[in-house]
Amino acid sequence: MRRCILMVCSLLYLLVGGMVKADSTPVMVDPAIDDSGRFSYLAKSSTSLSMMGSERACQVTFDGSLYTGWAELCFAYGLDYKAVMNRSKRLFDGWMPIVSMVQVKDGIAYEVEAFYMTLDGKPESRAVVFAKITAKNVSTEVKPFGFAAGLRFNTGDHRIVEMNQGWFDVNWSYEMANDYLIRGDKVVYFFDSNGKKEAVLGDKYHDMFSGKAKHILEDTPVGVKKHEGTLEVGEEISTTFKMPLEPIGIEDIGFISAIKSANYDEYKEQTIRYWNGLKNQGAQVFIPEEAVNDARMTNLMYTWQAVYPKDNGKWLQGVNKFQYKGFWLRDAAYIIHSDDVWGYHEIARKLLDVMPEYQGVNGLFYTYANQLDGFGQALYVLANHAIVTGDKEYAEKIYPMFIPALDWLKKVSAEDDFGLMPFTDVGDNEAIRGHFTGHNFWALLGIRSAWRIANWLREDEDAKVFEAEYKRLYDALMIAIEKKSGSDGALTPGLDAEGGQDWGNLIGVFPAEVMKPWDKHVGATLAKMHAEKFDEGVMTYMGTIHHYLTVKEAQSHIFRDEQLETLEHFYAIMAHMGSTWEMFEWNVEPWSSRDAFVNYPPHGWGSAMFNLMLRNMLIHERGGEGGLGQREIHIGAVLSPEWIKAGQKLVFKNAGTECGPVSFEYTFKEDGAEVLIDGDWHTEPRNVVIHVPFAAKLKSVTADCAPIRMLVDKVVLPADVKKVVFKWDVDKSIVLNYQETIDAYKQTYREKAEEFVKEGGELMQVTTPAWLDTEGREAAFNKLYGKEIVGIAVGKPVKISGIEGSHPAQLAVDGNAHSLMSSWWVGPPAPQWLEIDLEEVKSIDRVHVYPYWGGNRYYQYQVEVSVDGETWNVIADMSQNTKIETPRGREHRFDSIDARYVKITMLYNSSNPSMHLVELRVFEAK
Repeated sequence: MRRCILMVCSLLYLLVGGMVKADSTPVMVDPAIDDSGRFSYLAKSSTSLSMMGSERACQVTFDGSLYTGWAELCFAYGLDYKAVMNRSKRLFDGWMPIVSMVQVKDGIAYEVEAFYMTLDGKPESRAVVFAKITAKNVSTEVKPFGFAAGLRFNTGDHRIVEMNQGWFDVNWSYEMANDYLIRGDKVVYFFDSNGKKEAVLGDKYHDMFSGKAKHILEDTPVGVKKHEGTLEVGEEISTTFKMPLEPIGIEDIGFISAIKSANYDEYKEQTIRYWNGLKNQGAQVFIPEEAVNDARMTNLMYTWQAVYPKDNGKWLQGVNKFQYKGFWLRDAAYIIHSDDVWGYHEIARKLLDVMPEYQGVNGLFYTYANQLDGFGQALYVLANHAIVTGDKEYAEKIYPMFIPALDWLKKVSAEDDFGLMPFTDVGDNEAIRGHFTGHNFWALLGIRSAWRIANWLREDEDAKVFEAEYKRLYDALMIAIEKKSGSDGALTPGLDAEGGQDWGNLIGVFPAEVMKPWDKHVGATLAKMHAEKFDEGVMTYMGTIHHYLTVKEAQSHIFRDEQLETLEHFYAIMAHMGSTWEMFEWNVEPWSSRDAFVNYPPHGWGSAMFNLMLRNMLIHERGGEGGLGQREIHIGAVLSPEWIKAGQKLVFKNAGTECGPVSFEYTFKEDGAEVLIDGDWHTEPRNVVIHVPFAAKLKSVTADCAPIRMLVDKVVLPADVKKVVFKWDVDKSIVLNYQETIDAYKQTYREKAEEFVKEGGELMQVTTPAWLDTEGREAAFNKLYGKEIVGIAVGKPVKISGIEGSHPAQLAVDGNAHSLMSSWWVGPPAPQWLEIDLEEVKSIDRVHVYPYWGGNRYYQYQVEVSVDGETWNVIADMSQNTKIETPRGREHRFDSIDARYVKITMLYNSSNPSMHLVELRVFEAK
């Protein structure tokens, strides 16, 4: 019982009390969002639909729309056609990216299901997002139903800007012909032939129409397909939709025909086969807690979705295909290692193929110039793949990369005053300038990995060189640590820099295996983190919640055999996932709006970090001088009380380890457990160590091998062990699982929200734009595009000094002053200018300038007018401006003046050398 009390108090302290406190809580979200459906931590989370190796993805938005960057398929339900607003989502079979959302209204259950697939099954081909709406009568009487789908540009609310492939045009034409919608000259979505066609909600479709005529805005559903009727008890009706990821030119008859004939059910089955085919390449795992089981497989899936093709056809491991569609050696190393230890060696190998392209002529592995956080990671993940697979041929293939890498390190460290990895001012993660503790941990791991390969290949002379360099750098690092932290102080982000964010200084125990788990510096670091850096049960970064940083800290608890602390962190991490187990990065104020803003999930690096933590809880390597000697294999290092209940099984088949694949199976009983082990060792471990769950008190153990060494919390066995029988007593009063953790979080959040309201705060609501009727659309349209709002320059001819990218000058006079993507861009050097021809002389007395806003930037500019284009008068001079730009823009009033030409000259951008103008409005004098 004492353990139970400690566990509960600790959990509540972490989740309820917290450590990091903001000076004030600006906003909290209404806790009613948690009242139904699977819990989602972020108020406005998202998930993704894609394939491994494809170029792009579809965002499943927080409210349940499907956004591609070109268009957004959205849905409404009920006879009043309420916009679908479904934060809680489910994945097929618990993990597969076939997403479903269910809402019940007036006795009818409305389900939206969607998935992503290419028509030929090849990820590099053009993709289609398939969707289906099903209405089912779940009441006890005949019921009427209604649902609809439509296409809009996007709402802008938590839609990923980096996905945006163009800009909204209020003058687009729309045509609902041949069971698909044409927008401009592109086919944007397909629908079944049944149901009613409406141009916009409530407006029957007759013929091609213009967006301006129907008052269509970015968030207006257009090309609406509506279905109404009645359903008998238990009866259901479905209809399907298909949205090409990229709009199709109307001349592409073949692809249009192929999409029209694509059968939803057949492609759903193909999607299931595709993802199961990937799943079955690796370890087969069953954990007797559904949430954990699903979260593991889902986060593997997210890392696979993040893979995209390089120009040369090789695969790059990204973080996602949203704002983090990019390759970083440091991220990829974690993700690829996760693939390896979960048995997905073929995937890991294909992802490693690109590594040689990121080694410079000087030997340094790097992603971007001056970055040092890929050196040790690249060496480690390459070597570890060879070690885990036991593939000596692969080791021989990669070995030539190690020599120049170590030559680089020897050269730069010899020139360094500290004898360490050199100074860098690329401050990402740690946010410092100087010598990074983490860079040196990684460098040592990289050297040791190369040393291990050299030993394996009998490259004895190289091995001696690597050994000497390892010992030299290790000694230099220990001196620097002692100087910075004292004999028992916490490890710091930098070795010669003050402050910074805890990051690489947390990896000394794992994966680096440079620091011993019980080293005083490690203990002091963990104590410091718990005292200063935790809130809501997870770590913070710059004062805000960081979802996966907690894993770096928690790995040390695993290797210190601190099971309770590990599980508390593990379930707290899970409690911050979304309803489809997606992880985010950071930027959420503790106990606030639960909004990461532009930090959109899923986050593949976070996914891999979570899965590496879970893998090490189940099985990991220890000892042997970090792999230079004979390893131990540790099984069941951290088992949750939820998993060890009588009658349950825990299975891990073909786990990837440095000693070779191993399978084990627990069968839990009232008085203990039976463990079957099958190690297919290519390198025999010194011992197999099986840990006793912290909720159990060991009484006895028997095995089919000898000797058996029984310790208080673990049993040490020889490598040929096949069967072990434990007798133990379980403290059943200990309750620790995913559900208990989120229940505790939800209760605490509700209590804090109630207190927030009592103190005068107003709770944030999570909503989505309504499907407006004719009157509502007209009012909304006129508010943005009415002549008295947009002025007289809309659509007028323009001349410019230049252009950057796909942002032509016409976007500065399209009437759209509320979308950053609808803006004129021009590259350096300044000044750059844009000139509007009003086509006749007008008397004007006001201009409204909307420079690009965001990132605390400001612009300097001048506005001039002319009657003849020769003689100019300055009407607005912002050449000395230092005020930050906002979406409100800047209005300039002046005495009425005759003008035909209006010219803005952009002089300076405080953020970067380019110039960006969202809109320039000109108003006639009254």
